[in-house]
Amino acid sequence: TSIHSQKNLGKIKKIISTFDEYERNLFLLYYESDMTFKELSKEIGIPKLSIYNTVRKVKKQLKDLV
Repeated sequence: TSIHSQKNLGKIKKIISTFDEYERNLFLLYYESDMTFKELSKEIGIPKLSIYNTVRKVKKQLKDLV
């Protein structure tokens, strides 16, 4: 299973690298920061809905491609 997980992680990283910088940065920031959309919004000055929509879009694309 660890080889399978590493394969998927490599695939995910490759897919994420194809997103534009804004989408990639917001997605990674959300998952790495452990902050809520509201907290991120206050921290970086981007509307909460914009962050939510971007993260949702990237998650959907990842799900479809993996």
